[in-house]
Parts: sequence; C-alpha cells; structure tokens
Amino acid sequence: MHSGAGGGIGGTSLNQTNERLSSSLARYQPKIADNIKTRNVLLDALDPRKKTYNGGTEVAIRFRYKKLAKLGEAGNNVGAYKYYDQLNTSPSDTIKTGRETWSNLNVPIAISHQEQRENQGPNQFDRLKEKTEEAMDNLAENVNDILWGVAGGDNSLLPTPITTIVSGSDTGTIHGLSKASNTWLYSQESTSIGDAATNLLDKMTEGYNLSVDNAPNKSDKLDLFVTDRVTFQVLQAILPAYIAKDRNGVEDVDIGFPTVVYMGVPVRFDSTCPQPTPTTHQMLGLMLKYWEFAIDSALNYKTTKFYDMLPDQAADVAQLFLTFAVLCNNPRTNWRGNGITV
Repeated sequence: MHSGAGGGIGGTSLNQTNERLSSSLARYQPKIADNIKTRNVLLDALDPRKKTYNGGTEVAIRFRYKKLAKLGEAGNNVGAYKYYDQLNTSPSDTIKTGRETWSNLNVPIAISHQEQRENQGPNQFDRLKEKTEEAMDNLAENVNDILWGVAGGDNSLLPTPITTIVSGSDTGTIHGLSKASNTWLYSQESTSIGDAATNLLDKMTEGYNLSVDNAPNKSDKLDLFVTDRVTFQVLQAILPAYIAKDRNGVEDVDIGFPTVVYMGVPVRFDSTCPQPTPTTHQMLGLMLKYWEFAIDSALNYKTTKFYDMLPDQAADVAQLFLTFAVLCNNPRTNWRGNGITV
C-alpha cells in the first residue's frame, strides 16, 4: 500500500480513500433512484406503480384469469329471484394467485487508483459522480431491456416480460397459467395493421376502446401508448397538432420524453421496444392502474461502500444493486397493435 503525503488524495493513503469515496457516494445516494427511473420510458411510467417488499424469494400476485358468468350463463354467478325463490350460492372462481421470481442486477462502480491520483482534491467527487452516472445509465438500460424481455435474448431474467403480458391471443403462460386455455388472460390486439401513416390512428382508437370495454370499470382508461422511434416519427408527422400541451392548451408540458397525445393518451417512443419481425413494428397500450413494479426494499437501487481491490487490482469498487419484478393483475386491459409497417 502507498502511504504518506504522496500516496493519495490530499495526502491520505489509498487505503483511506475508499472511505472518502463511500462517504461521497452516501451523499449522492438519495438521487440515484430518481436519476435511474427518469432514463427510460418504461421505468418512468412504472415508477408511480412501485411497491416495496421485504425479503422472500418470490412475489405473489392476485390476478383475474376469467370473467364472472352473467345472468343466464353457465356458472350461475348472478341470479334473478322473486319472493321465496331459492338463492344462488354458487361460488365465484375468477382470481388466482401466481408468483414472480425476483430479478437481481448489479453494476460495479470502479475507480482506479490512477484515476484517483489524476483527480486529487475536490475534483475527486466529480470523478465519482461521473462513474456513478455511468453505472446508472447501464442499470437503467438493462432493466428496460429485461422489462421488454430482450436483454441478451435471455427472457429467464424476467419470467413474464411486458411483451408476454401484452401479446394478444398467442400461446405462452402468465404467472404459470396457460393462456391457451384461459382466454381472459389475452390482452386486446389489432393484427396486421399495415401502413402506419394510413391505418395506425384508427387502430389506436380501436385499441383504446377495446381496452376500456374489457376493463372491470368502464371509467378505466389507457394511460400510455409505447412504440419504437421509427413508428413514433410517423405519428409526429401526421399529428403536429397533438404535441403535448398543458390543460389550458397554452404551453408545452415538460414531461421529460418526446411525446404526442392522442385521445388524451401520451404516446412515447422507447428505443429498445422490440420489433416483432425485421420488417414490422408494434405499439403497446398500457392501463397502468393494473400494473405493479415490485422492489425488494433491501436492494432498492442500493450502493455498497467502496473496497480496495489490491493486490489483484489497483482500484476501489462499490456495487449498485436492484432486485425487482413486474406484475400485471389484469392483462386483458392492455392492447397490442401488431404488423405495423412504415
């Protein structure tokens, strides 16, 4: 170890520097979660739906998998009676409990001893902030990819990614339950939309109405349309009057992402929104009321102290951790527009 006045920052030894780095990181810690969630559309949209949990290996979710029988339908969930008719006592079975396994991510925040010497004195915090920003960018991008189910092509990091929940009437499972035999788990879908400039607005209207019509409460509304950048640019070209304004229609709304508004719903692009095929695009409509972004409270954008890696490496390293799961308790209230061409 180096020691003495020439050894490290401001005359401290490198062994003591990691304590200074850790102290600086602790001061920056409250901003980390906010800074990560504002880096991507999905993280920003799901943040108000965040719920923290303490421990456990899985997150339980209660979700609807079928609809109650109406009056006169098989199942007898609703019955009409008069006077002394025998009352219906058939039980309802429309909700099941599923489970999601936690996804665990970490990103190292490493500062070499040479970088420390190059940034002596007050500049050291600038170097730490730069490194922390880099780690936050990396974590936000990877979380966003996992939410879409495209991180390295490995969907196992998130057992039920968003594209599985909002995928129309295809095969697969949601929270361990087969979609093929439980049609109530299907999201709404408009297929083979074709040319975006010609057909997309009509299909977005259809998707909005389908989602509302299939919601438990007909006052429910879609909260967000998400698509890729190329499709979004088509909307920007054909909807110049729909640039987001405040309620009085006077000033632009500062909402942090390029946005147009259609039928009162923000439309945003996510650069990692996957294409169904190399030549077609998709758009998803989310009813965020029925979504949850679950976070393990012990690893909620948590950073560790810095540790000196000598003798293997001349660097101090901390870790940024996140443990999360994404849940939807009513997939039927979302919409997928598929087969978009531009």
